[in-house]
Amino acid sequence: MLIERGGELVTREEIKKLLWRNDTTVDFDHSINVAIGTLRRALGDSADSPRYIETVARRGYRLLVAPEWPGSATDSPCSRRDEPVAEMPADLARVGIETQPPRRYAGRWFAAAALFVVVATGVRLYWGLRNQTSLSDTGTIVLADISNRTGDPVLDDALNAALRLSLDQTPFLNVLGADKVRGTLTVLKLSATRVTPETARQVCLRTNSKM
Repeated sequence: MLIERGGELVTREEIKKLLWRNDTTVDFDHSINVAIGTLRRALGDSADSPRYIETVARRGYRLLVAPEWPGSATDSPCSRRDEPVAEMPADLARVGIETQPPRRYAGRWFAAAALFVVVATGVRLYWGLRNQTSLSDTGTIVLADISNRTGDPVLDDALNAALRLSLDQTPFLNVLGADKVRGTLTVLKLSATRVTPETARQVCLRTNSKM
């Protein structure tokens, strides 16, 4: 959306409408912040002194660099006339980011692999719950934090957010809100920085959650 607007404002409301259906109930503000933060980390950008993505307070975001579009399909082996690709900024190339067209698909493969892991985890969790615990329409589960062993800090928040968003959209599960989890951990005098399986069990008992 930022590239397509070519420097014009993309509002948070527009991002919300594009990413989520009208009947979706999630923490939109937090999810959008995580997505923008992931983009900034990938670009080596900063919210305080942005070079690529500018935050317009309480409104949305704007791309600070002008994208350049290929003139024809022959300009790049991987580009098509109906699918233009923005050119990599020169200063990104200088810090060692590969700009050859075949590498453009590396990010897509990585994102697809991460999405597959999240979906597979969600399906496995659902079937495990279905086979072991009978959840009513108001049954609630508590999510423990995902253990990110890839060594890539970008995934610390991204995988947790993706799993929560996926499970929030199924009618079979009700995920206890993150604010309620943190509040319960505070009452129990437990660390609120990370939810382990053990602390999740204690939160379940305290909040009368099913799993």
